[in-house]
Amino acid sequence: MKEIIGIAGGIISGANLVFFAWQILVKKVEAPSIASWVLWTVLDVMLLITTVISGKPMWLPLSYTIGATAVTALCLVRGKWSWSYKETVCAVATVIAAYFWQTQGASVGVLAGVVAMTVAGTPLYIDMIREPIRGTFYVWAVTALACVLTLLASDWSFIGTILAWGGLVFNGSLALIVLRGK
Repeated sequence: MKEIIGIAGGIISGANLVFFAWQILVKKVEAPSIASWVLWTVLDVMLLITTVISGKPMWLPLSYTIGATAVTALCLVRGKWSWSYKETVCAVATVIAAYFWQTQGASVGVLAGVVAMTVAGTPLYIDMIREPIRGTFYVWAVTALACVLTLLASDWSFIGTILAWGGLVFNGSLALIVLRGK
């Protein structure tokens, strides 16, 4: 039963990101920076690999990877290349996380990847505090739900839960922040 709950969390998370990609395709949402999503995809792939090597359930990082790849593909079609401090923060965090993975092993790589995701997401978080976009509520809320399901399916080890806890706190709090509106 735990495996089914974990798979459900992954499906919900992946479908959420694929839906975002679809909105880019049909031009309901402006395509974000290609550079940002390439970096997020690299970070998600790293988290998927370190999670699998650590022997932990892969459904949440797999869904992030599939979803980020879909968004990146649509950004390549509809978006534009731009680089700002946000991409620099993401790139530096990803390189540091990869360094820790390669020098300290996969379990530390999972932790470093979660820290990198949080650091990379901080500029977005600050933007949402300054100017919340209510229309993004579903993105954060659905991802938080997927993290809850992942936690319910977890082995409750530190490495087995850190991605889900990090995602729950980050996305759950963003869902609440954007509800307050401007």
